[in-house]
Amino acid sequence: MDAKSLNSSENSCDEVKFSSNVSYVSVKSTYRPKFSLSGEEKEKALLEGKIKLLDGSELKCYSLPQTMPEVDNTMRLDTTGTYLIIGRNNAKKHVKTEKEKNAEIMAGAAEKQLFLENAFLLLANSKRILSDSRMFLCPVPIQNGLAYTGTSGFHCLTLGVYIEWWMNCRASVHIDGDGTKWLVYCFVGSPLSGRNNCGLVNEQGKMKSCQVGSFSELWRPFVEINSRYDYAKSRYEAYSLKQVLELLGTDCDYNAVNILFLENRNMDLTFQVSSLRNQVLDMTAKLHKALMELKTCELRNFIEAYNKLKDETDKHVSDIREERIRLRKLLRSNAIGNVEYQKNWSPLRRAKESAIYKFQNFVYSSLLSIFPDERITLDEVKEFLEENDKDEKNIN
Repeated sequence: MDAKSLNSSENSCDEVKFSSNVSYVSVKSTYRPKFSLSGEEKEKALLEGKIKLLDGSELKCYSLPQTMPEVDNTMRLDTTGTYLIIGRNNAKKHVKTEKEKNAEIMAGAAEKQLFLENAFLLLANSKRILSDSRMFLCPVPIQNGLAYTGTSGFHCLTLGVYIEWWMNCRASVHIDGDGTKWLVYCFVGSPLSGRNNCGLVNEQGKMKSCQVGSFSELWRPFVEINSRYDYAKSRYEAYSLKQVLELLGTDCDYNAVNILFLENRNMDLTFQVSSLRNQVLDMTAKLHKALMELKTCELRNFIEAYNKLKDETDKHVSDIREERIRLRKLLRSNAIGNVEYQKNWSPLRRAKESAIYKFQNFVYSSLLSIFPDERITLDEVKEFLEENDKDEKNIN
């Protein structure tokens, strides 16, 4: 990735910059599996000639006649300075020569276009791709990058890396309000500020750019998944993208793809509802506090009357309780019969219920008269006045 602008007309992420007119997608964190591979797991896989996938399954690999130097996706600081100026509008843009353009085409522009045109077909065939190491290790000629670290972590991308990323990273799949499905296929951004620009492709092969709300949830899983298979990329056979598509054909079931997108959309909406509910609760609390500040004097008078009536009600209920205890003792000692017990207890019970109802109705009607348009509770009033008293003491 040499320059800085995402040019959808060229279907490429080779030129990326931050743009103010890209759409914005909010993505929140969620549980994700362990993407990295421990040294012990890597050594075991090498000895057995296999690659271990995220779901724990293992694929038999086919060794190359001659092993190439191992791919190194260790994150390093970019020393060229290219990735320290992402988004700088006055950055000098390199004009490609005809020779460079031809070299780019030879380097994989055609395969890149083939990948984008068949992205959804490939995802729909995820089971087959994740069961054949040569399909899994198929090279994908797309380049991603980060400010400050450049392309480290994004070398030698494979088809299997993209499939597992799409399946396990919520930030990489989106559904528009009209139901259009999009897959993120390339991205660039700052790991510090979170500013980013992503390339997306839909089922018809149309491309657009967008920003995601939680950039770390996009690039971190990608780097971890990609680095997980570095040891295998230089050792084992891999099909070309053209060979993979020929083997897959065009007959596939898109139901699993639809479920993946719908599950992600459902999680997004669930989070939005939860977030809105919390915002409503927070706003309601602020509104109630503001209303109580306007009615502080009335609330103090209400609490004074409330405490007085509460003491009276508590005493009345306590007296009735004591009288009932006395009547039950007489009943157990056969000093009175059940008829006489009920005759004495019934009016006491009604008096108790009446006292409690009178007290509860006083609280309800008083608060309703003070706040006719809002249902502010007794607990809110008590808490507000307690805090108010503390503030006054601190001032004094």
